[in-house]
Amino acid sequence: MSVAEAELTDVERKGRRLDLSERVDAAHTAVIVIDVQNDFCHQDGIFGRLGYDMSWMDPAVERMRALLAEARRQKLLTVFVRGHEDGRYLSVPMAETYNRRDFKHGLARKGTWGAEWYELLPTQAPHEVNFAKHRFSSFEDTPLDLHLRSNGIKTLITTGVITSGCVEATVRDAFSRGYYVVVPSDCVADATQVRHQASLDKIEQSFGDLTTSEEIMAVWRNGDAAPRHWTMEWKSDQALKDLSGRIDPAHSALVLVDMQHDFCGADGVLARGGDDVTAIHSALPSIASLLEAARAANAMVIHVATEHDDLSASAALLTQERDHMGSCCRRGTPGAAFVEAVAPRPDEEVVVKHRMGAFSDTRLELLLRSNGIRTTVIAGVGAGGAVESTVRGAADKDFYVVVPRDCVASPGRLGELDAPAFEAMARYFARVVPSKEITSVWRG
Repeated sequence: MSVAEAELTDVERKGRRLDLSERVDAAHTAVIVIDVQNDFCHQDGIFGRLGYDMSWMDPAVERMRALLAEARRQKLLTVFVRGHEDGRYLSVPMAETYNRRDFKHGLARKGTWGAEWYELLPTQAPHEVNFAKHRFSSFEDTPLDLHLRSNGIKTLITTGVITSGCVEATVRDAFSRGYYVVVPSDCVADATQVRHQASLDKIEQSFGDLTTSEEIMAVWRNGDAAPRHWTMEWKSDQALKDLSGRIDPAHSALVLVDMQHDFCGADGVLARGGDDVTAIHSALPSIASLLEAARAANAMVIHVATEHDDLSASAALLTQERDHMGSCCRRGTPGAAFVEAVAPRPDEEVVVKHRMGAFSDTRLELLLRSNGIRTTVIAGVGAGGAVESTVRGAADKDFYVVVPRDCVASPGRLGELDAPAFEAMARYFARVVPSKEITSVWRG
């Protein structure tokens, strides 16, 4: 990084304003169609029967039809999402809201005419997907983020209904997950124009760009024929096949898991309970050397700490059943502190977890995505527990994973789990290598 770059704020460094042609480049853009269903759009659907103004729906659907046709010609990834009200997924607060709004017989109930697509239909094309959702946001408990990140999508063009409901909820979540959002204002509609405009104003202020479908299509028509990111051609070209490219410090993070006194120290909870922590002590020099190399290479370093304070009834029971573990890593205790040899520096991130894996209900994924990280190098304690759980989580989130074999250790009585844990990690989730292969790249 140059001196001039170092003087920039994070906002200035990351926040370069994209023009529309960059933002909606067909290679990395997907179009989503939300809730274009009879109950929301047809005069005889629930909204129409309740007296809402349906005059805005058909013009928006016609513009969506034109945009969708061009997206298909350009072979963009397209996503159809529809609401399915299903009693098994209906929460009590949502049922209360439906009652208040006079949707007593449900809204877009699964298997009914009201839940069927209105005018626009998904196809079986390889670059087109469709699925149901049970909440306002198209991201909530659906595979939407999986489809987008699996196919190299950076921008989500959001269309559909209702602007102030499911469209805005999806826009907010897309923005929060790090996607550029573009809303063609002529391809969304609401049952009231006041709410429609208020929602568009808020989207433009905080979450995305407003434009028209014609402006988007003009960009696509004038664009090149670069491989779409959903194609195997592009994915194969982007794959980080060799280790040196995979662990390039520009896009790699070292994640150290549970390097805390209660797990590692001779006076920690595990050792006092009779666990042999010799293997952990033996691994410490290698872990410290790996950390030093990461720092020297300016790779991102993240320290993950466990706190056994916010436990559910089931998690507390499991912890108590593991004998002495009930008092392990309590917030603010000396046992929860990091081992001095690999303690974080003030400028390094600390992620606190309350379960086994470091991705469960933490900000770890957000931290990695926000900094362009593609590869996680994961080390720490112990192989068949927190490390393997974190490795599995990273792989499921589509990060490359590298595990330095000699930088992962377990307390004595759990050491028998190490061999099968490393075998599982190497077979399914990660590249397992000696740490010197990593440090030689970072130091070089």
